[in-house]
Amino acid sequence: MLDTVKQLLKFDVRNRFTGDVQFTAEIDCRDDALTSVKLGLAIKWAIKSGANLSGAYLSGAYLSGANLSGAYLSRAYLSGANLSGAYLSRAYLSGANLSGAYLSRANLSGANLSGAYLSRANLSGANLSGAYLSGANLSGAYLSRAYLSGANLSGAYLSRANLSGANLSGANLSGANLSGAYLSRADLGADQWIIQGATRSDGYAFFLQKLKADKEPMVKAGCRYFTLSEAQAHWEKTRAGTALLTETRVIVRCMVDLAHARGLMKSNAIKTADSVASAA
Repeated sequence: MLDTVKQLLKFDVRNRFTGDVQFTAEIDCRDDALTSVKLGLAIKWAIKSGANLSGAYLSGAYLSGANLSGAYLSRAYLSGANLSGAYLSRAYLSGANLSGAYLSRANLSGANLSGAYLSRANLSGANLSGAYLSGANLSGAYLSRAYLSGANLSGAYLSRANLSGANLSGANLSGANLSGAYLSRADLGADQWIIQGATRSDGYAFFLQKLKADKEPMVKAGCRYFTLSEAQAHWEKTRAGTALLTETRVIVRCMVDLAHARGLMKSNAIKTADSVASAA
């Protein structure tokens, strides 16, 4: 009886920028299988075979539970991909597009996601400890209960992101945009805190915060980042005689009162804030 050689399906993966075939994977799959399944198998084949995945078009790939540890996926297009429970520790995803991707409970510890586009991605319960997310776009991302301890989120865009119950202890949030973010029960650790204030009528979202790099509480409003005394000088110069002056005073007063109630500000800082709120 002759042995039969199993026929593998050849599947082309294209470059997201040029549309050219980047590599042809040989996968054990039925020809009528879903494209998402074929893509997932092609990615696994590429990692095993050492094929180039940088800039590859991988939208909607099914990779739930896959081991992609250390994978090089720079600028890859993974929009809408299912990566739930996937192991992506130390993966290189700089500049990758993961918009709307499903990454719930994925392990991204130590992964490089600098400049990655993660708008509306589901990262609930994901492990992002020590991940490099500098400049990443996480607008509207769902990060409830995500573990971001020690992550670098400097300059990240987190507008409207849901960070409820997330662990951000030791995370670098300097320059991050958190306008409209939901921070209920988020743990920022003992050395930093953020109080989310109101959004002024001209669209500026206000925060009172003290992050790791700050020597004193800072007021963040839009792109402005002031010490309380700097804020006073700025508002006296630019908002004198306007209704925005009164509105700003109310917003600052509420944030300062909340910081005081939580024991976050020392008495001398509170006195400075009081003078700012009165002058603002």
